[in-house]
Amino acid sequence: MEAATKNKSARHFYLDVFPDEPLPKDSPLWTLENVTLTPHVSGHTDQYLKRSFAIFDDNLIRYKENLPLVNMIDLKKGY
Repeated sequence: MEAATKNKSARHFYLDVFPDEPLPKDSPLWTLENVTLTPHVSGHTDQYLKRSFAIFDDNLIRYKENLPLVNMIDLKKGY
């Protein structure tokens, strides 16, 4: 990740998840001009709970009907 930010393979990076949390104070990511660091709550909006409950409701119906669930974690893919 740090190599990609330093060689500027993209114009700008927005990062909110790191291998070590919280990001160490001495990380060079804090000083790079093409990096914006956000807390791991950057996806939280006033619609967050509404969307979360809609997904939960959908998954509850799917679970009861023995259908595949949405937003499942795939540890082999790393997310």
